[in-house]
Amino acid sequence: MIRYYDWPDETLPGKTLTIGELAQIKQNLLNVAVIFQHHNDKIATFEDPNRGVLDANISLDLARTFSQPANTAIYFGVDGVDSQFLERNRNRDMTDKYGISSIKRYFADVNRVVAGSSYFVGAYGSGLVCRELLDSNLARYCWLANARSWPEYALFEATGRWSLKQSVSTKNCFGEEVDLNVMNGASANFGQWPP
Repeated sequence: MIRYYDWPDETLPGKTLTIGELAQIKQNLLNVAVIFQHHNDKIATFEDPNRGVLDANISLDLARTFSQPANTAIYFGVDGVDSQFLERNRNRDMTDKYGISSIKRYFADVNRVVAGSSYFVGAYGSGLVCRELLDSNLARYCWLANARSWPEYALFEATGRWSLKQSVSTKNCFGEEVDLNVMNGASANFGQWPP
């Protein structure tokens, strides 16, 4: 089960993991992984020089609240932002048309904050984002978004470097629409934990 960490003023009401939900996950003998997202689908998030530090600190507070064990991951989303940068910069001659420098700065800030904890940084995003962050040692795990039109989806999928790969949504999970994911068979560990 993958659930969210978010700011107190959630982007979607009820998005953030709750103590009650964590108890249900435990009762059903499931593991949980977490992803921090607060407007991580907007370019402004990654252009804001303070957001990486702020998001990392909030995520660490939530990890402590939920007694998230050491040596597990907190993923941070990059939800189509590289494609948005491309669209905005389509008519410009830019060497960083996908905004990778802004995304990497955000993750460098996240890593500086998280380095003092016992957690690992994961990333959710396109093949391009995953490749860039793994190559720069800014993420330990990468969750490949099910967005085949985003940059480098097929190239990154073929490398087998992803920890998780998002599949299509279904409505077959307790009557709720959920995104299914495939775990990379090369490792059973993607930073998940038992409550």
